[in-house]
Amino acid sequence: MKPTFMLLNKKTPFIFVVPPNSLKIQSLQSNKFVDIIDFGEINVMGKEKITRINFSTFFPNVKSPFYSLKNPLLPMAAVAVLQKWRKDREVLTFMVPELLITYKCQIEGLDPSIEERTGDISIALTLVEKRQQDKITDSVLGLFKRG
Repeated sequence: MKPTFMLLNKKTPFIFVVPPNSLKIQSLQSNKFVDIIDFGEINVMGKEKITRINFSTFFPNVKSPFYSLKNPLLPMAAVAVLQKWRKDREVLTFMVPELLITYKCQIEGLDPSIEERTGDISIALTLVEKRQQDKITDSVLGLFKRG
């Protein structure tokens, strides 16, 4: 099974023609360690931190056997699209339908490198989850309402 990795910017799809060998989805908890006299250290679990998604792949050159019309952009144009979305802070949807993975996210890091011999461009991409803040705040002061 060859999974389909894609980013959606509203209704504009961006398909990664060559799926990455590995996908890392990092989900951590916010912890605070407290040292209590005559007892020792305890761990106080906090809220969930923002999820980070990391993967590496490459954009094939037109002459490459990996080139596909699923994403007909030239490698430099594909990097330019991702860089524009990062600079504009676009809220994207990261999807891998075959693995039932869907996240609202933004591009945190984009690390391209050009392969001189082939004309391919390798990239390492870091995405961060975009969450909606659902607490009610005072519109004048911007503070949370107390119960």
